Amino acid sequence: CELYIVPFDTEVPVEDITRVTIYDNFKDVIEELTAKLNMGGGTSFIPPIEEAEKLHPDVIVVLTDCCGPFPEPIRTPTVWATTLNIAPWGKNIKLE
Repeated sequence: CELYIVPFDTEVPVEDITRVTIYDNFKDVIEELTAKLNMGGGTSFIPPIEEAEKLHPDVIVVLTDCCGPFPEPIRTPTVWATTLNIAPWGKNIKLE
């Protein structure tokens, strides 16, 4: 399987979309990505969903507090793993 990490706030730094392979150490990939990102705060789910769809995924998983504007529902199965609110569409998983 292929895994892509699409970092975002109100925009997606396209150059930071990261493909993770089975040969990568996931923890190292996250630490490297986090170290180079300088996200500005705020959230919009519209740009990352648009970018994720361009990758033709089987599923999209969003780790979020669900605070921000949402795009219209899409055909790609989407899971919202959330700490606070519930997404208006897709499958919601409440994180403690």
